[in-house]
Amino acid sequence: MIKIKTPDEIRIMQTGGKMLADTVWETCAAVKPGMTEIEVDAMADKLIKEKGGEAGFKKVEGYHHATCISTNEVVVHGIPSPRVLEEGDIIGIDCGVFYQGFHTDMSETVRVGAQKSDEVEKFLKVGKQALEAGINQAKLGNHVETFLKLFRTS
Repeated sequence: MIKIKTPDEIRIMQTGGKMLADTVWETCAAVKPGMTEIEVDAMADKLIKEKGGEAGFKKVEGYHHATCISTNEVVVHGIPSPRVLEEGDIIGIDCGVFYQGFHTDMSETVRVGAQKSDEVEKFLKVGKQALEAGINQAKLGNHVETFLKLFRTS
């Protein structure tokens, strides 16, 4: 059962979400060739603490990281490792913040360094377009079937 949030709870979640978004964007902007996935994770963990939150993923029993890092062939929920990031790698950073009793979670995928590839750029762009299309359909009364029908006709 989903509990309807009060206006105060929504404000708390907005604050936690802002902490999270700032953390993820700052972490993504700092990623560069030569860093390890562990260093990326440590950066996110430090930023979360500095902003007044807790690393939400560390609340999962047995998990000791602030992020899940998925580099290149790793699809999702990769565990940060000593892997060294190279120019042109694609890295997904999934992160969560726990703030005043509420969890927020987001991820972003970025290119490491400045190397460009039309194929990779198209892949990242199409992924963002699909996300936006899904968000635009997330309205009261819509169901997954509504979303699927939209894409079957286009």
